[in-house]
Amino acid sequence: MQLTIDERSALTKRTTLNHSQLQQRAENGGFAASLDELARADAASTQKVGEDWWFAKLMAPVINQVPPAEEYDLAKAENEARHTLKMRPNSDTLMTQYYEEIFDELWAVAYDKLLKENPEPTPMQVAALREQVEAQATIMAQAKVDQAIANWEAGIHSDLDELTADSDALEQFEAQFEASKRSADNTDEGDAKKTEAENPFHHTQRLLEEIQQSVTDKVEWKQTQAALASTSV
Repeated sequence: MQLTIDERSALTKRTTLNHSQLQQRAENGGFAASLDELARADAASTQKVGEDWWFAKLMAPVINQVPPAEEYDLAKAENEARHTLKMRPNSDTLMTQYYEEIFDELWAVAYDKLLKENPEPTPMQVAALREQVEAQATIMAQAKVDQAIANWEAGIHSDLDELTADSDALEQFEAQFEASKRSADNTDEGDAKKTEAENPFHHTQRLLEEIQQSVTDKVEWKQTQAALASTSV
């Protein structure tokens, strides 16, 4: 059997096709999918998870934009994506976004004031004013970046404080759990049902399990955030 150009290309380049494309190729007179192709199609269709995958998903429209997006648009899109995913902010892209936004606002006011004082400013006057505005915008943008990073880190600390509070509650309920259990074990068989109804053991156990799950979830979340923070530095 003589292969078509597309078929030879697929074999030599190991192009990954999905199951629909493989089926369509076979139905249109091409060759059937090999086991290797089916395995790669399965791997490609597997749903990926994690912050990095979602981050790439959110950034894709801007990165693939034609014509290419401006640096400010890329920075703003990344900052919004990180904020949505609760990832650690990128100080470089924050600086790019904040500087341009602050500069534009300051320049509009400063230049309007200059025109009111001198309707026909010289290029030297405009350049001097621009230099002043750039310096002020840099200072203000850096302060805003530092505040954004501090707010994110404060959010982590807040969650750690909440985790500590949950741990204290867990210890209290564990003590109550053990006391109730001992009380139940010390009763005779005839009073067992009455003790169970009066004893908070069966209510405490359910609430204890819920708190334990809450603490476990927060510990896992803390570890994930710490890992993300270390990779972003």
